[in-house]
Amino acid sequence: MSDWTPVVGIVVGIPAIGFAIRMVVRSIADGIVRIKGGSRPPLAAPDPAQTRRIAQLEAELASLHDEVGRLTAVERFYAQLKPGGGASESPPRSV
Repeated sequence: MSDWTPVVGIVVGIPAIGFAIRMVVRSIADGIVRIKGGSRPPLAAPDPAQTRRIAQLEAELASLHDEVGRLTAVERFYAQLKPGGGASESPPRSV
């Protein structure tokens, strides 16, 4: 029986040590990948309600942009109407 002890130790011990090393190295590698951000979760499909809301907000933004452009043109027009082109006074406001 004593002749088989080293053989059994080698046959069982080497794979067990290899398995333990593999688990340690794998956990370290997973941690490095997670820290560096190598794998990100896939993006979910956009929600239809969110898509509609974004489209509404974009349309509202475009409308506001056009309105600001018109107001700027009106202010320039009123500034040109004043004698001397004085820009210190505000154009008349409608209530």
